[in-house]
Amino acid sequence: LIIMVSSGCSYSGTGKNVEADDRSITLADVNSMTSQTQLQRAAKKAWMSPVRVAAVNKLADPSPTLLAEIAIGDRSQSVCEAALNRLTDPAMLVRIIIEAPYSEIQSAAFQKLTDPTQAQLADVAVMARDWDIKETAFRRLTNPTQNQLADIAMAYNKWAVLDSSVSWLTDQTLLEKVAKTAKIPHARLAALRKVTNQKLLLEIATKDDHWAKRVAAVQNLTDQAQLYKIAVADKDNSVRVAAVNRLTGQAQLAEIATTDENKDVRIAAIKKLTDQNSLEKIALAEKEYIVRRTAVEKVTDQAFLATVALEDEDRYVRKAATEKLTDQAALE
Repeated sequence: LIIMVSSGCSYSGTGKNVEADDRSITLADVNSMTSQTQLQRAAKKAWMSPVRVAAVNKLADPSPTLLAEIAIGDRSQSVCEAALNRLTDPAMLVRIIIEAPYSEIQSAAFQKLTDPTQAQLADVAVMARDWDIKETAFRRLTNPTQNQLADIAMAYNKWAVLDSSVSWLTDQTLLEKVAKTAKIPHARLAALRKVTNQKLLLEIATKDDHWAKRVAAVQNLTDQAQLYKIAVADKDNSVRVAAVNRLTGQAQLAEIATTDENKDVRIAAIKKLTDQNSLEKIALAEKEYIVRRTAVEKVTDQAFLATVALEDEDRYVRKAATEKLTDQAALE
């Protein structure tokens, strides 16, 4: 037996200095090691992965931090697995789920996370790279905080999870943050639909480049004057329809129903109209048959309906008028 002593870096057994050359450490060397310091170094620095596995398995009561570092940082999946198999600390398992380069190691660590805290699940849901793990962690949350929900909404790209997280969000400051800065457009839209800040909504409704965001903002606007401006001025038909759907003024609706260049916008305005004189004028003067039919469906005057049922050039409009008649004899 030869005992080598060199600045505290030697061990009894083979006569080799672990510090000297990582490539020189063999399985036999590890099997004869008794120094925990040398085993730790061999577990992290030995050239051959079977040697590192043997060193990991021989460590006596290794720290969770050391095992996590190996599971995350080793270039060999087998060494990562060996370290993970010896680990039970939930905090270190969460770290591995988030940081490990191998998806198999991430999944195995998540399976071992049997009794996590809500905070740990939230961390996994936000920071894990595997989307299945993220979603599973999110589903296991039972009482997420508002900040956790906002973080999840900011980080996800799965619509179902985004919808759930945003649906639970009630904090207006956090909703505004998600609406303005979330990576995924769907998240921004989902949050925007719950925002109540009229100043922010008006800014987005009138200045944002994306039509869908303008629609979402308009849907929560309450200022009738601003809604009217958007209904007549926005370049996108969908935005004008959304604004019309929020309008209540009959004169404004009648104007839009007769002047907008897009039939969908005119139809939206007609559906909000209750003024019978306006509806009858549209039913007679509108060029598009589908728009005339929409107006006819809201007319109540029986004599007028009888005239339309007999004289309109389009059979669908005539049919709509006929179905509204209570006295079919008026057609004779």
